[in-house]
Amino acid sequence: MKLPSYLTKSRATDQRFSIFFKWATLNLLAFFLLVAAYFQGLIGIVYAGDSSNIVSVICTLVFFSVSMSGYQAIQVDRGSVVTFNNLKYLIMLSNTSVMLGFIGTVVGIIIALQAVQVEAVGDVQAVGTLVAGLAQGMGIALYTTLVGGLGSMLIGFNRFILIRGVDKKQNDD
Repeated sequence: MKLPSYLTKSRATDQRFSIFFKWATLNLLAFFLLVAAYFQGLIGIVYAGDSSNIVSVICTLVFFSVSMSGYQAIQVDRGSVVTFNNLKYLIMLSNTSVMLGFIGTVVGIIIALQAVQVEAVGDVQAVGTLVAGLAQGMGIALYTTLVGGLGSMLIGFNRFILIRGVDKKQNDD
């Protein structure tokens, strides 16, 4: 009786868990944290506070990056040739996520400062609208920075899993 391939131990498959399993575990954990944040109302607050829609762009970029790293994890597990050069795009996408967060910070500060009208500073009745404009701009600034940083971290963790997997595959060969 021949054992199934996943029960046999060879040098090439002498890893405790496959790279795709590690990738799936990391991203399922991130997904469950995202669901928990949603049920706490945090996701709605972030999207409502970002009138610039930069958070949506960052989330799309992160989703694309995570999907591509999952595809790469499958390729590494199948034994396809994946080199470190093939994974350089994850560095660029991670940096882009952070840069979009910083751009959102600048946009938010600009919006906050546009709300300040010099002639309304001394007017007691205008203080409410002044504070509301400042709060909206600062909300955009902080939310985009937060989402950009968290997205960059997730992309970086995915890249780390892939690099370790590629390194182990290359050292086994």
